[in-house]
Amino acid sequence: MGRETLAVTSDFFFYGTMTHLPLIEIVLERVARAEPAYMQDHALYAAEGGLYPLIVQERGVQAVGLLVYGLSDAEKDRLDLYEGAFGYQAQQMPVVLPGRGPVSAMVYYPGPENWGQGPGAPWHLAEWQAQYGAEFEAALRDLMAMFGVKPPRQLAARFHQML
Repeated sequence: MGRETLAVTSDFFFYGTMTHLPLIEIVLERVARAEPAYMQDHALYAAEGGLYPLIVQERGVQAVGLLVYGLSDAEKDRLDLYEGAFGYQAQQMPVVLPGRGPVSAMVYYPGPENWGQGPGAPWHLAEWQAQYGAEFEAALRDLMAMFGVKPPRQLAARFHQML
């Protein structure tokens, strides 16, 4: 009997800043088909300065987000540029669709360089949108214009300057 391999999905679960639909659409260059979803036993906390969220395992809570279906290889490359620039790496994880149950999706997790002094206060999208939403949209348009031109880490340094 052969070993079975799990096919990598083209569906992505987004949380935090990426639940602000304009950001998803800037990165993908299209309107995203998204629906509410969550990760069981995970929570969202603000990183230092509150500019972005950190997702952590935490029993008994749910990290709320959006599931976006059917990304192309080119869209995955664009996501890897954006998320990878900030040290996030995609992993395949179970995600729950309310009323329908678990599905498999790719989820970007923060790398060790994102933690600083650890997670801060709980993440709240509405607070982030009010404080940073418009600036992030403008900076992300500029960042994504550099897709394929500069390496992700150089873009991350420029992104903070753009903000």
